[in-house]
Amino acid sequence: MNTKKWAAAIFFVGIALLVAGGVNDAVTASRFHFEISTSTNSVQEKGITPVMIKVRVMDSAGKLRIGDRIYGLTTYGTLKAVRVLTDSKGEAEFIFYPSQTNSVNQAQDDLLHFYDETVSKVIQIPPKASYLIKIMKSETDQPKRITSDAFF
Repeated sequence: MNTKKWAAAIFFVGIALLVAGGVNDAVTASRFHFEISTSTNSVQEKGITPVMIKVRVMDSAGKLRIGDRIYGLTTYGTLKAVRVLTDSKGEAEFIFYPSQTNSVNQAQDDLLHFYDETVSKVIQIPPKASYLIKIMKSETDQPKRITSDAFF
């Protein structure tokens, strides 16, 4: 065999291994189960009161995943830590703060995503789950009125 044929053979074997690894990651990811619980189902828009989020991870047999690295991603708010290890109860605890709102940035529900980064080995197709937190507009806030007296 000449060099071009060897290179082509190695290339195709590499592609086949990558595809097989990706299929393995996808199948493995589909066998995991997440349970998400929060300290509250909705939060005021101020961004001050945190929400405690527990993400429990189990495999298809219901066995708790201990020591897995869970990655959290939020749409508008902030997580105190974005990567948390599961404890002896298979839970990773996140602290979520809603985004600060003003006349430009209105209160919006926040969709959080959680991924188990420990499981995926080849092309990163991790088990994942999503959770929607309702952001409630504060009823006590009234628009501030500015008069010309405030400038002088």
